Amino acid sequence: MTTAASARPRLTTYLTTFHYDLREHLMVPRWLRGSEGVPVWTGTVPEGVSLTQVYAVLPALNNVQMLATWAHYDYGKAKDPEDYLFRYDIDPLSGLDRTEILSGKEAAAMKQRLCSVPSSAGAIARGQDSELCQQTVHPVAERRPNTAPPANNKGRSVPPKARQ
Repeated sequence: MTTAASARPRLTTYLTTFHYDLREHLMVPRWLRGSEGVPVWTGTVPEGVSLTQVYAVLPALNNVQMLATWAHYDYGKAKDPEDYLFRYDIDPLSGLDRTEILSGKEAAAMKQRLCSVPSSAGAIARGQDSELCQQTVHPVAERRPNTAPPANNKGRSVPPKARQ
């Protein structure tokens, strides 16, 4: 979904999960930032900026759910767009909450994974129907120039200086 700056109220939606802490015998929230959970959706967008947001709860390799978020800020002609991809999961070795910012190949793979979540899956997800996700999953092929020699070229061409 794309949100442009407007007169709408500036709200941010946060998500967290809970787990039972055996040592403390309490239900404890995960991935807290201060008193808030993971920011998954916001209406706070600077003027002149277009924001596309995508998030989903995904299965991780260790059979534990992870949350991934992608915020794409498009500044128009003012400057290049910026992407912020985060993964929130549990470190399999320590069992502690982990927040990672993704970049490079890892970010590209997560974009594909986020945008491939079917909207009918009933999962916690949003933004997969955005134009940005559609371009990510089904990129438009760029036209490449044809550099092959013409079919009638039999290798008899003569350099310009040799013709004189």
